[in-house]
Formats: sequence, C-alpha cells, structure tokens
Amino acid sequence: MAGEPTFTIIDPPRSSFRRKRFLFPFGLAVVISLTCAIALYASGAVSMPFTAVVEALMASKADFFKDEQVKRILMRQGVQVHITDSGGSLDIPDSKLKKPNEYDFVMPSGQMVGESVNETYGGQRFYTFRSPLVLGAFREYAEALSKAGVAEPQTGSQGMYFTVDIVRFSALVGSPEPQTWSRYGVANTNQMIVQSPDPCQSYSGAAYVGLVAFAANESKTMTAASVPALAEKIGPVLTVEGQHENGLGFKFFQPEGRASAPVAVFYEHQYFSYQLRKLEQTGRMDDDRVLLYPKARHTTEPWLVSFSDKGERVGWLINNNADLRRRALELGLRVSGPESLDDLLAERGVARPQLSETESFMPKSADLARLISTVFGCKQLEEVPW
Repeated sequence: MAGEPTFTIIDPPRSSFRRKRFLFPFGLAVVISLTCAIALYASGAVSMPFTAVVEALMASKADFFKDEQVKRILMRQGVQVHITDSGGSLDIPDSKLKKPNEYDFVMPSGQMVGESVNETYGGQRFYTFRSPLVLGAFREYAEALSKAGVAEPQTGSQGMYFTVDIVRFSALVGSPEPQTWSRYGVANTNQMIVQSPDPCQSYSGAAYVGLVAFAANESKTMTAASVPALAEKIGPVLTVEGQHENGLGFKFFQPEGRASAPVAVFYEHQYFSYQLRKLEQTGRMDDDRVLLYPKARHTTEPWLVSFSDKGERVGWLINNNADLRRRALELGLRVSGPESLDDLLAERGVARPQLSETESFMPKSADLARLISTVFGCKQLEEVPW
C-alpha cells in the first residue's frame, strides 16, 4: 500500500538584498553612485532638479553674472543669481548696513571695500578673479600722448597696448598753461584730460585717485599726515575733468565713444571682453581702441563675501567649476590657477600686454577716503567704513 502523503514546508525565498553576502557590494555601489553624482553635479555635467535664487549686491562685477553663458552654467548647478545694483562699490558697505541679512553675498569691485565689508559684517570671503586698472584710449589720443612724451607703445603689441607714465601725464594735465589735444595732432581743441568714474561712489574712480597720489608722492604710500599736501598737489589734476561720469567702460565701446570718452579709466577685463567678442563676430580686432597700462600698476581683486550657504555655494563654484573659470577668461578676467588670460589671448591670436612689475600701493582706506573727501567734497565717505 502506498504511504500516506507528506507535506514539506519550504521557507519563502529571501530577497537577495537581505542576504548578508550581498550587503557589502550593494552598499559599495550606492556610495560609488552618490560620489559620481556629486562629482558630475560639481563639474556641471548634470543639472539639479531645483533652482535656488541667490540674492547679491554688487556694482560693476554684475557684468559677469549678467553674461548669458554664465547664467546657463549656474542654472545647470541649480543656481540663479538675482542682482541688486549698489550704484557703486563704495556704497556697498552702507547698503549692507541698512539692509542686514537681505543678501546671500556682496561683491564689491575692489579688495579695500571687500576687506571692510568682511571686517565689519563678517561672512566668508572668496578671492575670485583679478583685473588691472587701465586707461582706454582711441588710437589717435594714445599716439598724441606718445608725442607728448608721457606714453610709449609696448614692444610686440601690434600697436594695441601702450605704457603710460602717470607722473608725466599728471604734470601735463595739471600744467599752468592748459595743454590741448590739437597741439599733438588730434582734431580736438579740448584740454587734455583723462575721464575717470566718480571717486565718491566707484572703486575704480577711488583707485585712480590712489594711483595718482602714489605717483605724486614719489612712489611712496600716502599717510594720514601727507593727505593735506597731496590733496593740494593733485587736486588740480583730478578736478580739471569737472563732472564725473560712471559707466565709462560701457560708453568707451559705444559708436559715439570717441566723442563721449576718448580717454577713460576702467578695468582691463572690459576691454578684452569687448575685443574677444569683436574677434568672434567679425574675425578681427577693433584696432581703433587701445589700452594704456600705468607704469606702476594697480590690480583690483574683487572679493565675494558670502553671508549664507547659498552665497558660499556661488563663491565655491566661481573658483572651482571649470566652465565658469573658462568663461571668466573669455570675459577678460584673470583667474588663479593653471589657466591664464595670456594663454587664452595667444590661443586666439591676440597680442599679450606687458604688465609692469612695479605695483602702485593703495593707502589705508581711511586715508584714501580723507583724500577723496578733501579734493571732491563728498563728505559721506567719512561715515562709510571702507
């Protein structure tokens, strides 16, 4: 007789993820995937599913964040920078004082203001990029300065760059007998001047005052005790211009630039941004506009001072994202690291300028503010912590 039927109870199959021998490789795979995702996110190869709006206060360096390529790169990183125009870098400390905790970061154009903001309000500082202070000129005006003995063409510059002696230029502008452009071959009977931004508001304007003061003080840093004498000495040179205009780095490159700003103070990067764009669009440089590099240079180093995690994220990206660094070079800015503006210019077939090894040292911010207030009467600088 057949035996009684039997039943065998079989345990339900266990998920492979619950078996101990699979736990380690699964965990390792997760770690590797997360690491790769973070690396791709940081490099800009992938987009974030959300966008963080970052509030920023700045002046002329807003041009970098307004660039369409920069905006697209940041959007791929989940960042959108909303800019509030301060009206001038020297207004940034005061604006931040009146509106605490409103901004994720501020970015004045020069290191003096950035240092003051950082010392007064705290925050994390990032050293982003650099740009020397220069004088832009239409070619016939640069050649007139060369005839006058205050400027000379740089060797191997394809006629695009000159070196200007600020001491001699100041003496020419401040001469008791007014010197006119027509005297040196330019069809312009106006007095020879250089147009600079308002030093009561603009860092570039204030830095130009510091550069002229350094030259007039026999290449020595100005002190508080020397302010009255220097103000008397350079006042006529600086005030001969009359009403200051801001936005000279924009006006100089307009079709009417020769009439509105034939010789103007602005930043080097504004010139190369224009020229590289011109080269891309037309296949050639604009050889009508040239640069004058002061014999004793001053290089501006805009600090990004962050007050939040979002602000720190932007500072980190500017310094570490390869696409942003490359775009900064294409916009004429000098970055820290292996990349070089000189290399980019050579790559595009553009002559490289010669930067002077002699630096024009800025005075202490309080002394410079006192000098500017004395010469131009902008007493509000006495209350601004820069």
